[in-house]
Amino acid sequence: DNCAATSSRVRTFLRVRPPTAGATTATWLKCRPLKSGKVFIDVDHQKLSERKQYVVDGVLRSTSTQEDVFEAVGVASVANFLAGYNGSIFAYGTSGSGKTHTMHSDFTCTCAFVDIYHEKLYDLLDGRDSGPKSLRENTACHQVYVQNLVEQPIRSATDAFHWLDIGCKARKAASNRDSSRSHTVFSIRLTQTKQSKTGTTKGMSSVLHCVDLAGSERPNHAAMNSGVKDATQINKSLSSLANVILALGDVSRGSRQRHVPYRDCKLTFLLREALGGNSTTTVV
Repeated sequence: DNCAATSSRVRTFLRVRPPTAGATTATWLKCRPLKSGKVFIDVDHQKLSERKQYVVDGVLRSTSTQEDVFEAVGVASVANFLAGYNGSIFAYGTSGSGKTHTMHSDFTCTCAFVDIYHEKLYDLLDGRDSGPKSLRENTACHQVYVQNLVEQPIRSATDAFHWLDIGCKARKAASNRDSSRSHTVFSIRLTQTKQSKTGTTKGMSSVLHCVDLAGSERPNHAAMNSGVKDATQINKSLSSLANVILALGDVSRGSRQRHVPYRDCKLTFLLREALGGNSTTTVV
């Protein structure tokens, strides 16, 4: 089994690479846990010159997932980092031994930024001052998406804040709508390739929406017509959002026949996968 690391300042782990197609599992590598919590490794190779013995802090078997590696290696390093300590994690081995896979994993992360004004969707990262974009549904996988939406790749928090800033500037510069009277949705999508304990791989996608809702205000009939229209549209979408959340509450309490009115407005239809199913929602 995967062995936990000790709290020493220098730790060493062995990760066993899965055998390639057609290759047999090595029988000359033997591991034995020690009372100290470390692991004794006996490399009983058929070549006498290759026979070695080592003591390491942990062994990650060929069936170990990236999550197993992070739990054994990364958690303690991140905890020390947050506590103010410097640190390093090295991946050492011959070419093709899996160093890059261990350090980088297999994932992509992108962000998108949408402005919803008067039930029309505007892409804040398009950069071409284009018109509103269409909201579609892929009936094969029941996924809602914005047609031709620009998704920018990100590798760090700095990248995400960069595109957030560009989108906010584009929103303020828009001449055909009042930036203070619309909803914005900044979305971060993570696509991963995961390996199970049995060695099979599968793709997994998740998304986090950060939604800045327009202010809820009563229409002032003495105000300009455009102001009344803005307030009416905002209150309509906020009411639709409230109805969806109430309906989901009924469903969670066992009312399976309860209809959830996602399609009542663009905001709730866009956020459908993030409001229902296996999602979590937070309101501040």
